[in-house]
Amino acid sequence: MSDDLARILELESFLNVWFWLFLAYAWSRATYFSLGVPFHEARMAYDREGKYMTDFETLMRINVEHNTEMFDQYGPFLIAILAFFLATIATLGFGFKYQIMQATFALVLPLSIATLFSLRFAYRLRSSEIRGIALCRAYFMHRRLKQILGFMTLIIMAFWTGVRIMLFL
Repeated sequence: MSDDLARILELESFLNVWFWLFLAYAWSRATYFSLGVPFHEARMAYDREGKYMTDFETLMRINVEHNTEMFDQYGPFLIAILAFFLATIATLGFGFKYQIMQATFALVLPLSIATLFSLRFAYRLRSSEIRGIALCRAYFMHRRLKQILGFMTLIIMAFWTGVRIMLFL
């Protein structure tokens, strides 16, 4: 019984159920709150318009301005820290063969790409005056592309897990 519990709580494996649950939660959260605006706000604005559209446009404008302004101020510093962090965990994971660092790298790299993708979308929205239904459609497309990135990440990680099982276990 205690061996089974220890195996469930083990943090050093891609076979750990907690890792996969956290991965699913992280991608679910990343796609549901694109640019900090919940998906249900966009859906209600698209379906009902009126006050909901005004609220959605306001939330988008606030979050776009906040994200782009923060990146304008701290972007190079944050990119440098992210690059150092990714290089460190990649070296520990793939150079020194620490599974937990491989898992962390496989989680953080795609989420970082998704974040940069969201920043690019925010800058595009800031430079253009997309409003109304066109804004909802742009938001839906952005969310769909993030979901595709997350799905591809899950497939690659499942493949990597299969390779690890066949080669190392």
